[in-house]
Amino acid sequence: MRNCITEFSLANPIYTGATVNFYTVSAGVKTSTLATLYSTITGSETLVNPQQLDSDGKFKQAVYIGEPVIAAITGLTIPDHDTGIIQAVLSAGSLASVLTDYAASGGSALIGFTQAGTGAVSTTVQSKLREQVSVKDFGAFSTPSERTAALSAALAAHDAVFINSGTYDPIEISASNKTLFMDSGVEFRLPNGTVESSAVTGPAVFKVSGSNVTINGNFTVNGNRANNSSYSLPTSVRIASCYVTGNNVKFFGEVHVKDAYWVGFAAEYTADAVNHITGLYIHRLNVTDADYHSVMLWSVTNWRIDDVVATGGTPGTWLYGTKDQRIRLGTQLANTSKCKIGSIGSITSDRYITFTIENGAHDITVDVANTAAGGKIQNSSRCNVGVWSAFDTSVENQAYGLAIINVDSCSIGVAVVKNYDCDNAFIGYAFAIIGATDCTIGSVLVIDSLANAGVGCFDMIITTASNLHIGQVTLTSPDGTIGGFLFDYDVAYAPQQNITIDSIVSAGHTGYDVIVEATTPIKIGTLNSDAVEQYPNNRNNMAVVRESTWTPTISRAGSTVTYTTQIGNYSVIGKMVVAHFNIVVDTVSVQGTGYWAISLPITSRSAYPSQAGELSLRSPATTALGIYAPTGSALMYMVAAAGSDAYNGVLGTGALSGSIAYMID
Repeated sequence: MRNCITEFSLANPIYTGATVNFYTVSAGVKTSTLATLYSTITGSETLVNPQQLDSDGKFKQAVYIGEPVIAAITGLTIPDHDTGIIQAVLSAGSLASVLTDYAASGGSALIGFTQAGTGAVSTTVQSKLREQVSVKDFGAFSTPSERTAALSAALAAHDAVFINSGTYDPIEISASNKTLFMDSGVEFRLPNGTVESSAVTGPAVFKVSGSNVTINGNFTVNGNRANNSSYSLPTSVRIASCYVTGNNVKFFGEVHVKDAYWVGFAAEYTADAVNHITGLYIHRLNVTDADYHSVMLWSVTNWRIDDVVATGGTPGTWLYGTKDQRIRLGTQLANTSKCKIGSIGSITSDRYITFTIENGAHDITVDVANTAAGGKIQNSSRCNVGVWSAFDTSVENQAYGLAIINVDSCSIGVAVVKNYDCDNAFIGYAFAIIGATDCTIGSVLVIDSLANAGVGCFDMIITTASNLHIGQVTLTSPDGTIGGFLFDYDVAYAPQQNITIDSIVSAGHTGYDVIVEATTPIKIGTLNSDAVEQYPNNRNNMAVVRESTWTPTISRAGSTVTYTTQIGNYSVIGKMVVAHFNIVVDTVSVQGTGYWAISLPITSRSAYPSQAGELSLRSPATTALGIYAPTGSALMYMVAAAGSDAYNGVLGTGALSGSIAYMID
């Protein structure tokens, strides 16, 4: 066993910066041969010879020898000199002393360490081990309370702490600039009976109030709802099982919050109603079975959450009414600080959990929101949702599936509402726009809506809107008494202006598929031909284009005509019809008497001048050149020439085609 040279292991100012050459010994005399120096008591790793002492006049690391040596010391403030013989083999007493030193709490400081690899810097085992501490370094670890006490001590002593697997009591990370490394299986749990039925508030289970705190790895926060009563808590209580009030808090892993006795996860600035916390980041937030809000961001700015999942929501009641387990961005109260300038990559929620952006929130972007129960954007501005799918809104008595309420400069790329259910005598809307300024929606799809008996339920409604553009609206497969699309005009809903929908497909609804109660503020590009419409005093201003086909026929009193081809198509633009037709006559077995006419797709407008069109005769032996639609007629009559009466001559076989534009009621 090698000896550790102790002569230069303690600080001595007279040796500061000195050079020490270690020479072998022969017959008790120093030779000129440099001895081999080692870094450990065993092993083959060697050290340089000579050794340069540090600013304290001691070795920079432990030095071992395997044979007797004499040290020659130069570069001193005193004359150069040699030591006596330093023995290589320890005596029994010396060995026992060394082992005692190694076994002491500071023994690791006597053992050197050099990491593998070129350029590695030598240090001690003690320094290396102290680069990161764990909870187990700071006390007993058998119970949740012991673990939490040890964790608190570790955080008080060090900035980086490894949190060993196990269950912990609630804790608050109040100091700043801390880094936590979560082992697998770490859970913070609220003890039984912490929140009694008489309580008006309660504690967080895992709270971060310090700034610049980083949490690495996955962990669980357990609100232990089954053994803690929240039924006396008012809705103003914002304490969450996982609660963040500090700036620049980062979660680089999954935060799983389960069985929250009140709110699942919340982030906010609590000191006043003006300031915000900033810089929040969460990789994945997974909330299951929260009793109140699943997620709540009230006064947060410059934030990002990659993925939010909220599941396990169940219907029920608490002291103040129906449970509210929503994912909420924005404050409940208008006088509090707002949620702003943030983004979420994706949101997924269960049947009873909605997603809302509200009350002063602005500049928020959500890429995809698959929220079974839907939700709303309300009293907010510059908020954008790429794809918003309310894929199971079958819970009865929801006022709407998806809604935009009093918003400015917001957008939705695609909105989908499925299985919206209006309960008996309950008035609601699958997709509602109730106040929108300078907003765009790419497309709206509502499918399989249900109304059992109530009157006034619709797949889609627009009331107050200004500068609103919607691309495609599709409202299909309704069940029961639910209506289709409603533009609800009322002077109380002002402003109602510059509303454009490129296309509506609405079919199969009770009453009407499309109702427009206004004169000018809405424009609809195209409408499906089988839609049942109601346009009180509005058809001439609607700019609705509806395309369809009909089968044109040729008639004359007493005539008999057969055809090879009968093709007709038309467009309805407001109250104007533009019709085109192509007819190939096979036989005219009976010419009949009177005037020749061709059927119109829609009866012409009553109390309106006759409308003329063009007619081309390619084969029939006739001189007819034009057509016209008289007032209130289902027929357009052939005209022989300009200024002449309707044609009553002979009609032969062959092809004729033409077009006409006319007004309808």
